[in-house]
Amino acid sequence: YAEINGVIIYQQMPQTTSKGDLGEDNGTFAVVGDTVVYQNFPNPFNPGKGGTKIIIAVKNLTATVDVKLYSLSGSLVRALTQEVKLAGSAYEVTWDGKNDKGEVVASGLYYLVVKIGKETFVKKVMVAK
Repeated sequence: YAEINGVIIYQQMPQTTSKGDLGEDNGTFAVVGDTVVYQNFPNPFNPGKGGTKIIIAVKNLTATVDVKLYSLSGSLVRALTQEVKLAGSAYEVTWDGKNDKGEVVASGLYYLVVKIGKETFVKKVMVAK
């Protein structure tokens, strides 16, 4: 198990990888604690040197988890995932620094918006090339 910011996670199954245009899901975990979206890491990150990871822990309900990135102007940059996740699970999504057209985004600040059921979490993501 591991503890991240007071939330204890237990690995339930071997890590799996499913790569595609909508991001990367790298495992399933059991969660003890609150529903939480952790700050991405690394942050800032350089898309030329790898992606940035976002860990999402869903506590109390099975819910649709919607992960999107927006520019400062509010334009949608990338829809990473929209999946139903089970209560008590945590998982990781990776953003490669590309937009929905597959182009590497410009250096700057972006908003990560994660909707889990009726809750919305917003984090700032910095791209630095």
